[in-house]
Order: sequence, then structure tokens, then C-alpha cells
Amino acid sequence: MYISHLQLRNFMCHHELDLDFGSGVNYLVGDNNSGKTTVLRALQYLHDGVTKGHDISEYRYHALGASNEEVDTVPVVVTADIVFERSEVPPQCLADDDPEYNSKADGHLLNDADYDPLCPYVFFDNNTKQYLLRVRRSSATVTLHKHSKGKASTLGIKDIGVFDNRNKREDEYTNATGISAKIQRLFDPIFVWADDAPDAAADFAPTKIMGKLISEETAKFKESLLWKNFLDAHKKAFITGGDESYMGGDESDMQIDSQPSLQEKLNSIASEIGERMNEQYGGSNAVQFAFEQPDVSNFVKMGQVLIRETSNDSSNDQDINFGGDITPEAELQHKGTGMQRAFALAAIQIYAEQQRKHSVDKSGEDNDEDSEKELPIISSLVALDEPDMALHPYAQYTLAGSLHNNQHCQYFISTHSPYMLHGYSDKQDTLHVLYAESGNRKNLISPGKLQIVEGKDPSIPAITYFAFGIPTPEFHSELYGRITNVIEETCQEENISVASVGIEIEKEFTNIPKKKRFDSRKPQKKDCATRKENCNRYGGNVVEEPLPTYVRNCTDHPESIGKMTDEAKQHDEFKDLDNEFDLNELHRSIEYMLEYLEKHDPVMVKSGKRFMHHKPSSGPSWRVAALR
Repeated sequence: MYISHLQLRNFMCHHELDLDFGSGVNYLVGDNNSGKTTVLRALQYLHDGVTKGHDISEYRYHALGASNEEVDTVPVVVTADIVFERSEVPPQCLADDDPEYNSKADGHLLNDADYDPLCPYVFFDNNTKQYLLRVRRSSATVTLHKHSKGKASTLGIKDIGVFDNRNKREDEYTNATGISAKIQRLFDPIFVWADDAPDAAADFAPTKIMGKLISEETAKFKESLLWKNFLDAHKKAFITGGDESYMGGDESDMQIDSQPSLQEKLNSIASEIGERMNEQYGGSNAVQFAFEQPDVSNFVKMGQVLIRETSNDSSNDQDINFGGDITPEAELQHKGTGMQRAFALAAIQIYAEQQRKHSVDKSGEDNDEDSEKELPIISSLVALDEPDMALHPYAQYTLAGSLHNNQHCQYFISTHSPYMLHGYSDKQDTLHVLYAESGNRKNLISPGKLQIVEGKDPSIPAITYFAFGIPTPEFHSELYGRITNVIEETCQEENISVASVGIEIEKEFTNIPKKKRFDSRKPQKKDCATRKENCNRYGGNVVEEPLPTYVRNCTDHPESIGKMTDEAKQHDEFKDLDNEFDLNELHRSIEYMLEYLEKHDPVMVKSGKRFMHHKPSSGPSWRVAALR
């Protein structure tokens, strides 16, 4: 089960936004203030409603020029499609027009009777060929129907509505379960915001991530003999005191069992206070100090996370030391921000896996009140807002890989880092690039694919270009090499020269720009006498090349500019040749090569994929020196 579609209407900076998601990792990238984090906030709004300390006005979309009265009348609506596998759908919900319909299917929605009220609302979508449950939270209050006593039933902002497909009306939502808790427990969302304090993960309070993570083991510990013995000892030390009639144990045990409890020792003080109260205020008042037996949570809340750094060298697994001093254990809050965030993300992943693993066990628990029942969690949802903050690129790279290895939850990630997209897969993952147009408050979305070659993972330079719109010389070289392979396969020749590749590209684009470059390499025998003479005299020649070849040679042969003699630099033919290209030229060259590959690469033609093409920037251009 996972969220396959999210629809935002009048939510914060998004007037209208529709997003499709995969069951794996879903990336949101784009400009600052384009609404990436807002998408994560919409997921939180759908699940929790208006969070504590906030007001619905903070969630409303404000159109430019609109008055406050107009804004207040606009409903804030977030709708989501939840996809169920056929194995999760009960037989009565299977559709007759399902091409894979099996009358003997014995699946059961969520494996828990408390979720049965949702079964009639699961429908088969003929467009996506999936079983869906469509849910919505809206700030508008809708009257559903009237009871026999004349009382109206409403669906408001505190409720999660469920789409009723049986009436075939697009806007028919109902309160299917009475309380939203049942729908909320379909997935267990965890939100980590960029502005969260990194050391918050070390908080052992029951509502915090660590408290939730250890809650199951804490519950088991409460039933252990060790805890029961501790309670007996606590009772003896603080309440009842020792039993002088006890005759077992050694001499030390006898000493302990003959001592009064702390409460008994304080009785004299309590008595004196009581007497003083009676003297001053009259009456007869008895005072006693009481020490109730503690709960496990009382001690767990005081827990700490200690980090002890050890050597990465497995052959010498000893503590790192500085000046002979062994590195001591230190509290997580005293470690760097990067380590704190790494700990938090690791704890979240373990918690998500734990919840999914034990969901079936939880379904068998019995509680009297539906609102209090710990219903099984079917799918875990983890939303990470810029997890790359304060993480070293290698740590981002490692984290990205681990997310793709986790099959137990669906991830939503807003990020500015190409390293976080490592391991992207077209089959399970999605990528959305958001663009902001501040003038009319539009937020544009571009869903895209990252692969250049079908079935091959994208490189970091490719991710950097397609997801973030940043051209790099490395991606340019990657494309040039790919074109070389395509031409060699087409011509059935090997070792096609760099110049030949440029000629083929120039045939495709007759208006492609050309640039002159200084080349210090010695001319070949077939070159004209003028080239040989210039090379002998000035140490190089002028070469005019199509833009992709020019950029490729400047990138791969930066040494040529270094060999230009002082005399050559003063010569009219050479003095303006800097063997450099600006960012716009690099961008344009990449776009030419992408267009060439789309026409001639059989793998790309077969896949039929259209890349996200970023237009060359119209802003200031930088110079990219060949010698870097």
C-alpha cells in the first residue's frame, strides 16, 4: 500500500497542484520557494489536520491582489489516492472488469476487522488498473445527511473524508469510519523538517521518535522479573522499609531488611509540620510524605544517547585517542550537527521497518475504545525535508543507497543535492522538479526521468543536469562519448575520431555555432603547409570546431593553452583565443547533443522518453576555463 497521487487545492503557495508518486522514493527538487516543503506539509495536513499552535489561515493560498475576505472563503483541500495490492483487497471488493480478477482470492484489507468499514469504498480504477481508496481533508464543512431525529451529519476539517465511488459522483465524500484515527493508522507518517533541532532524536519522551522506537521493548521490560524485583526493592526502600522478622540471607541482607524506608524516616518531619499547621490554622491535620512506585517511562525519559567513536580499521578495533587519551563516550547533543542528523535518520528508518514488521501482531490486540485501539500500521510514510543539510556528500550518498534498500516504507524527499538521488530507479521512484513564477504565484511541475540509456542508472552529472538544471563538463563528456558509441554502431567502425563526431553532429544541425580554438598539437601529414608553418613559428594553430567538439576538446585538452608562446599571444590570429566557454555555451552544447541522441540512439528512441530540458540561463554567464 502506498500513496500514488496527491492533489492540492488552495494550499499555501500552491493554487492547484497534482502529483503522481511511486511506491519507493519520491523526490521533490527545484528552486527555493517553489513549494517543495509545502508538498510535505500537505501530507501532514491530510493526516493530522491543522497542527497545534497554527490556524487554518496559515494554510490558505493567497492569490495576488485578493482581499482577506475573499481568501477566507476559499477551502483548503488535500486529496490522496491510496493504492492497495490485490493481495490486500477482500474478495467482495474485487472488480469484475479487473483483467487479473480471481474469484478465489482470499485477501483481506489490512488484516483487521476494525478496517472493514473501509472495504466498500475501495474501488478499481480502470485508468490506472489499480485498487484505490481516495481520502480527503477539507477546511470546508459539508452536510452529509440527516438522521431520523433531524440531526445533520457533517464532514469538516477535523474529519478525513472517504470517496464513495458507488454513486459515481466526483465529489461524493463520506465519513466512513466515524473517527479519523482508523484512516490515519493506514500509514504511520514521520516528518523530519529542515528546521528541526538535530539533537531532538535523542529525546526519549514517549511522543518522540526514540520513545516510539523503544516502546515495544519497554512494554516487554515492564513484565520482566528484573523490573518486578526493582519495584519490590523500590517499595521497601521508599515505602514499607525492612521486615525485621526476615531471617534469610547473609548479614548484609539482614542489615538492609532492618532499616526503615525513606517515608518512615521522614515521618517525624511530616509530623512536626502537621503540628505546626494545627497550631497556626487550627483543626487536626496529619501530614505524610508518599512515594508512589515509578513507571518504566519515568526512567526512560531520562535516557541519553552516547556516542563513542571507534576506528574504521577493522584490524585495529580500538578507541581513537589523542595524545594517549582514550576518546570517551559523549552525549549525542555534544557531537557535530552532521552526526546528530545521521543518528536521527537512522533511527527513523529502523522505526519504519519495525512498525511494518509488527503490524500484523498489533492487529490482534483488543481494546474497548476504538479511538484508543492501537490499530495495525499497513504502510509507513517517511517525509524528509532536505536531509542533505549538514551531511557530507559521502554520507548523503550512503543514505540514498540505504533508502532504496528499505522496502517497508514510502519516502518523500525534498532536496537540493544530486547525491541524494543516487540509486534512482524509474520503476519505483519518481522525480518532480518544481519551478516558481513569483509574478503570478504559479508553481509549475515537471515530472521527469533521469536515465539516458534504458536500464542503466544515471550518473551524478546526469542527475545534476536533469534534476537541478546545472550543466557540467563531466556530463558533456558523458554525452559526447555516448554519441561516439552511437556513430560507431551506425557506421560499424571502431575508434571514430573526435573530429568525425563533430562532423556528424554538424550534419544534423547546420546552424550549430562554431568556435575557434588554439591547438598546440603538431599538425598531421595531411595538413596544409600553412598549418605546419604556423605551428613551427608560433607553437600552434587555429582550429574551428562545432560547439560540442570545441567544449569537449577544451575540457579534455586543457594543456594546449598552456603551450602558447608569448609571440603567439601577440599575433592577431591567436590573441583572442582563450580556449574557454561560458555556462550558456556549455548548456547549449548539451542540449544539441541530447537532441541528437533522441533522434539517433536506438535505446532512447525505443524507450520513448522525453527528458526535462532546461533552457539556457538568460542571466549572467560565467567563464569555464579549460585549465582548472
